Amino acid sequence: MFWQGEALIINKFKHSESALIISFFAKENLFSSYVKGATSKKMQTIYQIGNLIHGTKKSRNENSLGNFSNAEIITNYNAKFITNNKKIIALKNISDMLAVALQIGMNYENLYQYLINYLNHLINHELSFESYINFELKLLNDLGFGLDLKQCSVTGDNNNLFYISPKTGHAICQKIGAPYHEKLFIMPEFFKKENQSALKTDYNKIFKINEYFLNKHIFAPNNKKIPFARNLLLKEFAKSN
Repeated sequence: MFWQGEALIINKFKHSESALIISFFAKENLFSSYVKGATSKKMQTIYQIGNLIHGTKKSRNENSLGNFSNAEIITNYNAKFITNNKKIIALKNISDMLAVALQIGMNYENLYQYLINYLNHLINHELSFESYINFELKLLNDLGFGLDLKQCSVTGDNNNLFYISPKTGHAICQKIGAPYHEKLFIMPEFFKKENQSALKTDYNKIFKINEYFLNKHIFAPNNKKIPFARNLLLKEFAKSN
């Protein structure tokens, strides 16, 4: 099998003194490959988590590791974000999340393009709380676990939405959910309209709601914990104006 194209490095493991096993997130699929000499002085700058690179993979079939070579950096996001602590933490967190969430051999073309556009946007723009939360919602949605917050799952009404069900991820109107108040999430205003700004006082609540569903559908089933970098990111958002 021969593959050539661009991919984002989202994970890597040491294989030998000079070789790594690297996970690449490409438009076509997610794959891992053996990279000889990846830790050498010449190559270690290229094979960093968070780099968008172009290269070639050769393998016996699509299920084997094969060998990855001829790598060139397209965009070094670490270098682009190095002066912004919030962006560096976000890049680390996103890479850690994708390394757990995505499955080898699966196609995530829509998510891939969304992510690359998002990272390119961040090169010249501030990282907003809202845009980061929307990335998490996009991740959940593209993996088949999207939250349905447009109408009450019981009545179909799109008014007076007040709760989110931890069980289904669906919205519930206030009257229907009131008897189960202690078992439901209260829906922050951010979730009620598209392009809604989040109140800073709701940052923690919104993070916790997303964290619940990320853990339920992605991390717990894989016996993994939510990345530590995500908690650091929340602290960065809390410090911002």
